Amino acid sequence: MSKKRLAGHIPAVSDAIAELVRAQAKFPKFNSAHEGYAVIKEEFDELWEEIKKNEKTRDPVRMRKEVVQVAAMALRFIEDVCDLNSEIRAADVP
Repeated sequence: MSKKRLAGHIPAVSDAIAELVRAQAKFPKFNSAHEGYAVIKEEFDELWEEIKKNEKTRDPVRMRKEVVQVAAMALRFIEDVCDLNSEIRAADVP
């Protein structure tokens, strides 16, 4: 991926990481994969509620906020569940 194309993703990635850090400071680690799934599903359901609205009444700012939370919780799942119990790291995953 070119540096120019990668730079276009940095605001979204930065927002997801900032949300991850905020959530980590506020809430304990996921106790299990089931808990992590439930949190991700809750955030995804909130995004879905916004998506289902009429396109004219849909709030893109709220959609972005919700999808950033989905991304952050997905990252947290990786850290709290996947990486906690194994030596799997990004370099090991094809």
